[in-house]
Amino acid sequence: MRRLLKRQVLGRNEVTPGISTVMVEAFNIVQDRIARSRLAGDPPDALINLRLSDIGLFDFHRADELIDRGEEAAKRHLAELRREIDARRHAPGAHTGISTHA
Repeated sequence: MRRLLKRQVLGRNEVTPGISTVMVEAFNIVQDRIARSRLAGDPPDALINLRLSDIGLFDFHRADELIDRGEEAAKRHLAELRREIDARRHAPGAHTGISTHA
Protein backbone atom coordinates (compact mmCIF):
# COMPACT_ATOMS: atom_id res chain seq x y z
CA MET A 1 0.00 0.00 0.00
CA ARG A 2 2.77 2.42 0.95
CA ARG A 3 4.66 1.64 -2.26
CA LEU A 4 1.53 2.24 -4.37
CA LEU A 5 0.87 5.59 -2.70
CA LYS A 6 4.48 6.68 -3.15
CA ARG A 7 4.39 5.67 -6.82
CA GLN A 8 1.13 7.60 -7.40
CA VAL A 9 2.36 10.76 -5.69
CA LEU A 10 5.98 10.79 -6.85
CA GLY A 11 5.74 8.73 -10.04
CA ARG A 12 7.49 5.56 -11.07
CA ASN A 13 10.48 7.29 -12.58
CA GLU A 14 11.36 10.46 -14.48
CA VAL A 15 9.42 9.25 -17.53
CA THR A 16 6.19 8.49 -15.64
CA PRO A 17 5.25 11.54 -13.55
CA GLY A 18 3.32 11.32 -10.32
CA ILE A 19 0.38 13.41 -9.22
CA SER A 20 2.61 16.03 -7.60
CA THR A 21 4.60 16.58 -10.80
CA VAL A 22 1.45 16.81 -12.91
CA MET A 23 -0.09 19.33 -10.52
CA VAL A 24 3.02 21.51 -10.45
CA GLU A 25 3.20 21.48 -14.26
CA ALA A 26 -0.51 22.35 -14.51
CA PHE A 27 0.06 25.23 -12.08
CA ASN A 28 2.96 26.46 -14.22
CA ILE A 29 0.77 26.40 -17.33
CA VAL A 30 -1.99 28.37 -15.59
CA GLN A 31 0.55 30.93 -14.33
CA ASP A 32 1.95 31.31 -17.84
CA ARG A 33 -1.52 31.84 -19.34
CA ILE A 34 -2.42 34.45 -16.72
CA ALA A 35 0.84 36.32 -17.30
CA ARG A 36 0.36 36.27 -21.09
CA SER A 37 -3.21 37.51 -20.75
CA ARG A 38 -2.18 40.40 -18.51
CA LEU A 39 0.69 41.36 -20.81
CA ALA A 40 -1.63 41.34 -23.83
CA GLY A 41 -4.13 43.62 -22.09
CA ASP A 42 -1.57 46.07 -20.72
CA PRO A 43 1.74 45.55 -22.49
CA PRO A 44 4.87 46.78 -20.74
CA ASP A 45 7.17 49.37 -22.26
CA ALA A 46 10.00 46.85 -22.06
CA LEU A 47 10.13 43.14 -21.39
CA ILE A 48 13.12 40.87 -20.91
CA ASN A 49 12.30 37.16 -21.11
CA LEU A 50 14.49 34.50 -19.57
CA ARG A 51 14.43 30.83 -20.41
CA LEU A 52 13.81 29.18 -17.07
CA SER A 53 12.58 25.74 -18.10
CA ASP A 54 15.35 24.16 -16.04
CA ILE A 55 14.11 25.88 -12.85
CA GLY A 56 11.44 24.17 -10.79
CA LEU A 57 8.71 25.72 -8.69
CA PHE A 58 10.47 24.74 -5.46
CA ASP A 59 14.05 25.58 -6.45
CA PHE A 60 14.30 28.36 -3.88
CA HIS A 61 17.88 27.29 -3.15
CA ARG A 62 18.78 28.54 -6.66
CA ALA A 63 17.70 32.14 -6.00
CA ASP A 64 21.24 33.55 -6.34
CA GLU A 65 21.61 31.81 -9.70
CA LEU A 66 18.30 33.23 -10.91
CA ILE A 67 19.23 36.74 -9.80
CA ASP A 68 22.54 36.44 -11.66
CA ARG A 69 20.76 35.22 -14.80
CA GLY A 70 18.33 38.14 -14.64
CA GLU A 71 21.14 40.61 -14.15
CA GLU A 72 23.05 39.18 -17.12
CA ALA A 73 19.93 39.40 -19.32
CA ALA A 74 19.34 43.01 -18.26
CA LYS A 75 22.96 43.89 -19.06
CA ARG A 76 22.63 42.31 -22.52
CA HIS A 77 19.60 44.51 -23.26
CA LEU A 78 20.80 47.68 -21.54
CA ALA A 79 22.01 49.45 -24.69
CA GLU A 80 18.74 48.67 -26.46
CA LEU A 81 16.71 49.92 -23.49
CA ARG A 82 18.74 53.14 -23.33
CA ARG A 83 18.19 53.76 -27.06
CA GLU A 84 14.43 53.24 -26.63
CA ILE A 85 14.26 55.57 -23.62
CA ASP A 86 16.29 58.20 -25.44
CA ALA A 87 14.10 57.94 -28.56
CA ARG A 88 10.94 58.36 -26.50
CA ARG A 89 12.41 61.25 -24.54
CA HIS A 90 13.21 63.17 -27.73
CA ALA A 91 10.08 62.26 -29.68
CA PRO A 92 7.78 65.17 -30.58
CA GLY A 93 5.09 65.58 -27.94
CA ALA A 94 6.80 63.06 -25.66
CA HIS A 95 5.80 63.17 -22.04
CA THR A 96 8.12 61.41 -19.64
CA GLY A 97 5.77 61.53 -16.67
CA ILE A 98 8.38 63.44 -14.73
CA SER A 99 7.33 66.86 -13.52
CA THR A 100 9.94 69.61 -13.55
CA HIS A 101 7.79 72.00 -11.50
CA ALA A 102 8.69 72.57 -7.87
